[in-house]
Amino acid sequence: MKMKQPLRVLHFQGRMGKGGAETFMMNAYRNIDRTKIQFDFLIYDDFEDVKPYNKEIHELGGKIYSVPNPNKNILAYIQTVKKIAER
Repeated sequence: MKMKQPLRVLHFQGRMGKGGAETFMMNAYRNIDRTKIQFDFLIYDDFEDVKPYNKEIHELGGKIYSVPNPNKNILAYIQTVKKIAER
């Protein structure tokens, strides 16, 4: 019998620093049933150096997608997000 894949939830966060929203999402991520739900995160490429949670996200089975900052290049952002959504 084929095992059912977890539902993947993509969080449009911008960056994954140690702020309140990021910490809240990580606390939720640590405590959900990851066989049923997996979190992925979309961050802006100009925040790639902000990585306090990256290793843990990968260890928990999540993915991190880096996209252009929409405040700097909205068309590149839309095109990149569309490619990610089509996967």
